[in-house]
Amino acid sequence: MANPAQAFGYMRLEPDASAGASGNLRQQLIQFAGDHGYQLVEIFVEPPDPAASAFAALIEALHNSEARTVIVPSLHHFAHLDSLQLAMKELLERETNARVMTVAGDQGLDDSQ
Repeated sequence: MANPAQAFGYMRLEPDASAGASGNLRQQLIQFAGDHGYQLVEIFVEPPDPAASAFAALIEALHNSEARTVIVPSLHHFAHLDSLQLAMKELLERETNARVMTVAGDQGLDDSQ
């Protein structure tokens, strides 16, 4: 049996997020990846007030690995505004040639492009 394709996870934590909520999101990403034939290499977590950008680290990791898929709980984890969510998704895909997939299947913005 072939090894599953590699993917990265990405999520942004809200200021009031509990450890349990964070763990639940991680489990959703891991489950989604497995259900779709991917193995998560790493999950990048954007803290509420980041000193360093997990998004920038994700782009660097994509440039330095074979993984070409990023799985997020929803596009809301890129930004709060819909237009910014789409812009960040498109930037990530354009700069890294990666595919963004969402666990939530964000309507009109998910992995259909």
